[in-house]
Amino acid sequence: MSDDEEYNIDYNDVDGDEPELFIDLSEKEASSKALEPFPTGMYHIRCTDGQLQESKSEKNSGKPMYNLEFTVQGGDHDGRKVWTYACLWAGAAYTIVQIAKALDPNANVEPGQFRVPKLSAIIGSDFMARIVKVAAKVDENGDEKFGPKNEIKSFKEFTGKSPASKGEASLLP
Repeated sequence: MSDDEEYNIDYNDVDGDEPELFIDLSEKEASSKALEPFPTGMYHIRCTDGQLQESKSEKNSGKPMYNLEFTVQGGDHDGRKVWTYACLWAGAAYTIVQIAKALDPNANVEPGQFRVPKLSAIIGSDFMARIVKVAAKVDENGDEKFGPKNEIKSFKEFTGKSPASKGEASLLP
């Protein structure tokens, strides 16, 4: 079977320079719609990807940070993704400190030199996280810069129990 047959491309029915393309959609694909942010709350998440990169912001250009992807584990929002940056420089290390404490609740984190957890120790690890639903952001002209989204605001140790479990108290303050 040629690629043309596999993807059902009809080069004879061309509108301008573009061929007609057809694909066979599943029911799930056909019912796809834009994802809306999920409600603010405590969620069991797992770090599913990450990379070390440099900040591109004008103020902190070139400084190291982790770009981390997390996936919600269980509940109504199982499989949903959230992302965060963990800045790896003095004055902006709040997220990486929370991650370090969540990875090792007995870690002795004090002012002074701090050993940043390796990316390999974070990826694959589970956390409890307070995730908030953030409203759309608009610029000074009232134009939407980005739609509503979810942001991770804090990390805690995952103890193996989700706050949504029956009989468990909420971890919300």
